[in-house]
Amino acid sequence: MLTQNQKIAFTSILIEMANADGLIDARECVAVKKILSSLGVDNETFLLAREIPLPLAIDVMENASTEGKIFLAKKLVEVIDADEKVSDTEIALLNAVAHRLKIDSYFK
Repeated sequence: MLTQNQKIAFTSILIEMANADGLIDARECVAVKKILSSLGVDNETFLLAREIPLPLAIDVMENASTEGKIFLAKKLVEVIDADEKVSDTEIALLNAVAHRLKIDSYFK
């Protein structure tokens, strides 16, 4: 479903979401690890993803299939919901990613 570069970008965006509210809750860590494990993301990919700026990660994901983009957005929502607190910065990031990936209409 995702190329290796898209997996790195996907991981980078997930990390950014976990950090969006300034606190990484243990439940967010568990959610991110579960998502990445299901994608087969290894430690090397994770470390690479931490170095990629968010705008570049989103640029890479623009080339993903619509299915891959929607999958990313759904997983971002899982990370948002993991700590049972929804912040304005998390929603802003989700909206920005969905808008850049041209999938915002799926969330209206």
